[in-house]
Amino acid sequence: MAKKLPLMLVSFLLISMLVLTGCSKTETNKDSQSLDKTGKQEVTATLDDEVRDISGETRSYVTVYYTDVDGKYLLPVNISIEPTDRAAKIAVSKLLAGPETEQVRPVIPEGTKLRDLYLKDSTAYVSLTKEFLQVFSADEAKKAVKAITLTLTEFPMVKMVQILVDGQVVTDFHGLNLESALTRPKSINGPTYEKTVNVYFGDKNANFLVPYSAPVQNDDAIKSAVQALLEGPPEEDLTRTIWPGTRLLDIEVSGKTVVVDLSKEVVGYGGGSTAENLLVSSLIATMTQFEDIEAVQLLIEGQKIEMLPEGTDISKPLTGQYNMLY
Repeated sequence: MAKKLPLMLVSFLLISMLVLTGCSKTETNKDSQSLDKTGKQEVTATLDDEVRDISGETRSYVTVYYTDVDGKYLLPVNISIEPTDRAAKIAVSKLLAGPETEQVRPVIPEGTKLRDLYLKDSTAYVSLTKEFLQVFSADEAKKAVKAITLTLTEFPMVKMVQILVDGQVVTDFHGLNLESALTRPKSINGPTYEKTVNVYFGDKNANFLVPYSAPVQNDDAIKSAVQALLEGPPEEDLTRTIWPGTRLLDIEVSGKTVVVDLSKEVVGYGGGSTAENLLVSSLIATMTQFEDIEAVQLLIEGQKIEMLPEGTDISKPLTGQYNMLY
């Protein structure tokens, strides 16, 4: 018996080590999506995941998506913030809190809070409280999901967005399955075409620019966008931004500037700061949606002129923010 005891101890120790090793591997290799006791998928980050904050260049503003006063159209508004490289969390917080003005409306149910926000690979995971589920219609649900996706994909690091509620995926949100991560939608308002551009018109009160989709013609997205802008809005409750009868004479890209040559009818409005602001800002917004375009040089009848009727300097390329809320 004395000779067998060490062999039994060795066997016991070996078995114990194998059991512990197996448990350790099970914990380490746990999938990032697990089932909780209710059968719902809960997304968790493991030690093997590369999980980061959504950071990037320092920003002094964030772009957040609310709706117009009637709740019909999503529109991007730019909000000034203290310069920071943690702007993504601020953007989501402002989206959830809603606007501080009655000129636009919130899209997220009141009381929704941010539980967590992090980046894994190029997917942003945003976990919200259960109040997010308290929308009243499928249309409101679509706008809420789209607003979150659009707001986060304004950051170049974010290519996809996974929406969670209390850390869990949502399989039925007024008919929407949010189990998979979402990419940035091609169309913000209006139908989605095989090749889509967004054209910026005024809202019904001419206070903000509203993006509306248009099809790409002849594989020329930039020219198609300008032509759609000249044709005017397809909806009666949107405001034309360029005077009727204006024609596109020429368009070309030079470096990061697009040169747009319009006919003399473009100044047919004759004056009025609202009309002029809509003209300039709609051109900037429509053209700078394209990745390589940063400025717009406006020509009239092939000539570079100093100023528009209300004094806007167009002798040099136009840049700047639009839809500044506060």
